[in-house]
Amino acid sequence: MLSNVRSVVAHSIYSTLHSIGGVQVFFPLFGQLDHEQIDGSINYNVCSILLFTLCELIERSYTIQHQMLTSKGFLMIGYYLEKSSKQHINMESLNSLISLITFFIKIQSKNSPLLLKQLFTHIFFNPSIWINCSVFIQMRLYTYLATEFVSYNEMYDSIRPISGIIQTLNTLKYVYWIVEPTRPSIYQAKILDADRPTREQIVEMRSYMLLYMKQLVISGPGTQEEELQAILNYLHTINEDENIIDVLDLVVSLMSEHPKNMVPAFDRRLGLRTVFKLLESTKEGIRLQALKLLGFFLQRSTIKRKADAMQPHNLFSLLADRLSLHSNAFTMATYNILFEILVEKVSGPIVEKRSSEITSDWKIENSAMIKVIATLLRNSPDNVHLYDIKSRFLDDMILLSSSSRENRRVILQISVWQEYLLGLAYVYPSNEQQVAVTDRVFELLKILLHHAIKYEFGGWRVWIDTLSILHGRVTKEDYYRKINKMVENMKDDDENEPKTPVSTPTASGSGTPFDGQSIVTPTKSVSNRQVFSKTNQLPPYTISEFKYSPLHIRLLHSVFDAIESDVRAWKAEAPKPITDFINHSDNQIFCANIVHIISQMAEILCNACGGLLPLLASATSASHEIEILENTEGLSPLNAMKILKRVMSLSDLFILANTSNFSELEQEKSMPTGGILRQCLRLTMTTAVRHCMECRFQRFDRSFVSKPSEPLSPPPPSAKPAMKDPIESIIELTYLMNSSPENVADETIERLVASFIKNPESVLQDIDIQRLRAIIYRDVDDTKQTQFLALSIVYFASVLMVSRYRDIIETNQASLSRTASFMSATNSIRNGSIMESNTDAASLNGLSSIVAPITNNNRNSNETTSYDDRANTGNETDNADSQSADKKSVDLNAATSQYTSIASIPISDPSTVNQRRMSESKLPEYPKTNFDSNEPSAMNITEKLERTLLNVAPFLRDIFTEFSHILTKTLVGSHGQELLPSGLHALKETASVVELVMLLCSQEWQNSLQKHAGLAFIELVNEGRVLAHASKDHVVKVANEADFILNRMRADDIRKASEFEQLSTQTASERKDEEELCDHFIMASRQRHETNASRLREKFLAQMINDKTAYLNSSNSFWKLDPWEDDLRRRRRLVSNFDGTSHNEAIPNSSSNETEDDMILTLTKEENLLKQIKQKSQNFLPNNNEDENLSQVDEKDVDQEFSGPIRYSTESFLICGTLAIRGTLAITHHALLFDTNEDDEGFKNLDEKMIFYIDNLHGKWHFNEIRAIFSRRYLLQDKALEIFVSNRTSVMFAFTDRSIVKKVVGLLPRVGVGGRYGLPQQR
Repeated sequence: MLSNVRSVVAHSIYSTLHSIGGVQVFFPLFGQLDHEQIDGSINYNVCSILLFTLCELIERSYTIQHQMLTSKGFLMIGYYLEKSSKQHINMESLNSLISLITFFIKIQSKNSPLLLKQLFTHIFFNPSIWINCSVFIQMRLYTYLATEFVSYNEMYDSIRPISGIIQTLNTLKYVYWIVEPTRPSIYQAKILDADRPTREQIVEMRSYMLLYMKQLVISGPGTQEEELQAILNYLHTINEDENIIDVLDLVVSLMSEHPKNMVPAFDRRLGLRTVFKLLESTKEGIRLQALKLLGFFLQRSTIKRKADAMQPHNLFSLLADRLSLHSNAFTMATYNILFEILVEKVSGPIVEKRSSEITSDWKIENSAMIKVIATLLRNSPDNVHLYDIKSRFLDDMILLSSSSRENRRVILQISVWQEYLLGLAYVYPSNEQQVAVTDRVFELLKILLHHAIKYEFGGWRVWIDTLSILHGRVTKEDYYRKINKMVENMKDDDENEPKTPVSTPTASGSGTPFDGQSIVTPTKSVSNRQVFSKTNQLPPYTISEFKYSPLHIRLLHSVFDAIESDVRAWKAEAPKPITDFINHSDNQIFCANIVHIISQMAEILCNACGGLLPLLASATSASHEIEILENTEGLSPLNAMKILKRVMSLSDLFILANTSNFSELEQEKSMPTGGILRQCLRLTMTTAVRHCMECRFQRFDRSFVSKPSEPLSPPPPSAKPAMKDPIESIIELTYLMNSSPENVADETIERLVASFIKNPESVLQDIDIQRLRAIIYRDVDDTKQTQFLALSIVYFASVLMVSRYRDIIETNQASLSRTASFMSATNSIRNGSIMESNTDAASLNGLSSIVAPITNNNRNSNETTSYDDRANTGNETDNADSQSADKKSVDLNAATSQYTSIASIPISDPSTVNQRRMSESKLPEYPKTNFDSNEPSAMNITEKLERTLLNVAPFLRDIFTEFSHILTKTLVGSHGQELLPSGLHALKETASVVELVMLLCSQEWQNSLQKHAGLAFIELVNEGRVLAHASKDHVVKVANEADFILNRMRADDIRKASEFEQLSTQTASERKDEEELCDHFIMASRQRHETNASRLREKFLAQMINDKTAYLNSSNSFWKLDPWEDDLRRRRRLVSNFDGTSHNEAIPNSSSNETEDDMILTLTKEENLLKQIKQKSQNFLPNNNEDENLSQVDEKDVDQEFSGPIRYSTESFLICGTLAIRGTLAITHHALLFDTNEDDEGFKNLDEKMIFYIDNLHGKWHFNEIRAIFSRRYLLQDKALEIFVSNRTSVMFAFTDRSIVKKVVGLLPRVGVGGRYGLPQQR
């Protein structure tokens, strides 16, 4: 190489940049963005050029990436961008940063995840940089984060989702709020409206922010509990509805789309308490979304999780209470969500009309929601919209119940479910909408009760419960109407009647009013006020005695319709007989429940139809007048007849045609043996005597009566007809087997009576005789039961036969008009006081002789002597004087005015019974029949008698014959002689009806029948009366029990709701503290970043000048003692002090000038030597500017934004020299943090110059930096810790007491602790 020729070595820009200090020389340039140019203007393109250049360098050089990481370059850039004008951040600047993100995600560099984390922490997740930028820049940023950024799966390994979520929520809370927070919110917005985009723009940007936050949640590892906790804290502590609605939508979306992770996290983080807090919102949108959140949680939870979450505090009941807080808040949208929760078919959007139809696969999953919906509907004020919601709910319940047996069973298992459904009905509907709602309620009740009766063991109890609860509902409604009427009357009286002041004379005789007020004279309104007590309380509410109301009648008919439809379905399956279905094992539950229902209704129904004994007395009275009837039990004659007709038809099939033993059923109801069959006998007798009365008084249209097919004349004695099975006859004759659903509801009582009167001239209808025959032959193996039934039936038939015989004789003897007497009797019944026949059987005048033992023994007792105690008294005789002296045997040709007492059953003297005014007569006005009105007069008495008693006489003769072994010892004469053998011998000689009647009319037979058979009949009647009272009392008892259960449940709900409220208040306080602590640490972290950035700025500026020369030559350089310590804990290093100031004591001595000159020369020579060595060494190294083998910077050297959730935090003091600075010490899973409370008065009183010399005001130490932990004494108390870290420094904290010290030590790494804390000493 020639002289004066030098080699030219080309260096890359990276080597050149490295030679002047590295990439950090760029950072001070960002601090000069706001410096004015020569012309006084500011170039706003410099920032984009710098960022573009820097990004290009980073993308092209691994060394630059390493330098950016070690120098925390993005922290520095974010620091300068935050301080400079936001006009510098334009679209080119943002695009450069976005391209850098894409580069970091796609390259496979070791340091790119750490760089990406720094980039997001210090720039993208720093709202102070972006909030004041143009709207387009902000929209571009959050659009990118929500769309392109979240599509990179690799980035989730670099960014901790919890950190991004917490920072995003903090940004939404303090920066991008929609409504400025006011009380009761305790935080203040950091950015005012003047510096923010418009409301619509903020709403849109929030939506993008929540989109990428959603991706951060679902991309995180584990169950996302920490992420969900942060969101729940936000929802629980923000009180402005507009500021939480979109975040709530996010949680609902997460719960619906990712239930596998979100549901367990939601449960463990007590998300339900947040839901119930949101339900208090006055905005319906918030409440609807909160309900959606609850619905998705329940829908995707296991049965155990749902039970553990909802049952301990009865949260379903609390749900109804919360929704009831808002008036007129129950809309169709709310109902749709509640119904979705009921069936766990929760949909995403909120709709007014459900699109999907209910099918058989829809199941009731949360049955308690029925109570919630019903309670809300009941408590809401009536309006048109509420009627629509009620109708929709009932229609949905009908569809659910109709489509699934399981759904019906679930509803029936709800405690007091009838109360919730009946609460929706209207006892006294006032418009068409209320009528429609009530119709739907009873349609649903029909479906449920039919299921209970047909499929559920013990379903009859459900029926009784329903009747009882309905009775309580009607009683309560009547009570409220009565009270309202009383109050209205009081108001009217006060308004209409004048008040007359009365002067009270005083001792001086003056007319001054007493106490300065006028005395009001008593008026008519005083009587109205007497119903109130002196304490102005309402009269007490009590459930009255059971009576059938229109709603009870409606319920009865609807259930009967359902039962009869099943029977008709069996009938349609020809040729299989109906008895095969009744006695099939699959239908045993159905039959047993129906028998129980008949048993429960029998006695009350007998009374409702007039009572067996009063009806029999009226049907056989000599005066042909209707005498005292039983209480109507709230039923009109038409309704009583309709119900009796249907009950008897069911009794024909399910009791008489049923071959099962009823002993188990009787034990279930604690009835005596044979009680059900005796109830059936009372029903049959009541029906028969009612038919007899209808025929006697002709209260029906004869045109509807079917003509008998057999001849009216009796068959010849020699031609005895073949005996047909009574059950077959009953099945053929019963109305249910001869009617269709269309003609069940008869319009008038005439048509109704005509439907079961087949032979008006006969004393008993054929079906009645067949029923009696089936009853007496059913339990022939039970001797006592058979004897009792036979005697009762013999007496019943004998009374009717003899009374008819008397009527025939009377009508044939003289043509007497009885219409006037009947009309007067009827009018007296209608207008006068009708006596209630509640007397004992012993008080019957006409039967006094046969009930003498009962009268003597039980005159003062409500109990009756059982028939079994008198079964063996057949040989005992009674004095003939007990009979009336004028009663003689009746001769066929001479009986014109004397009749046997057995033919007439008058009621006792009116003075012996209580009187009650009846609201309606059992039998309306209609003319009595004249048996000869349409018959030729030539017909003699024998023919009439044969025609009238043609069917009953053979029946009675068969009883005498087939049960002679029982009746012989019972029916004895006045001297103990057996009457039946001689009577049977006479009857066998002839089949004449007259002979049988004459036998019954004889004096001996009358005495025996009255004494023995009549006694059995009276006991049968008395048993029915006792059971009737017991049945009505049981209904009232069950109604009271239902009220008690409801009150107890309500008290339990209130108690548990109070407990839940206390827990929710505690949770709210904890979440408020967590949120405040989180906000505090985010703020402290940003202050820490700012402090670190400031120090790095000073460091980089110092590196750009020669520190040694500056120290020796410049008089403006200041130094301070470094906290670094040597092995002997001596602080022997000085570092630059950019905040230093001069003072008199810091002037150096002049005697040291010579020494300083020597030091300057020495240092200059050493520096030149080092430069030469370094330059020469580079010539021997390969030119590898893209060294990929540089060591990776460990994550501990990178200051993270947030180190996960706080495990423990406590108040502490940072001990620094003589100062104790109050702050908060927090411990996460990986780091220890301390943040000074800058609002503390002690900190505010510090000299600002001192703050620069206090380290760790916002400090953070990773666990892997901690080398030792030692206990220290502070103020002579063992309550401090000194922690030594890897950079040869230490920090000391003081706590409140020693227990906190132990907690802190237990959470810190187990290094240098010692055995005092129970932890081994490790390194």
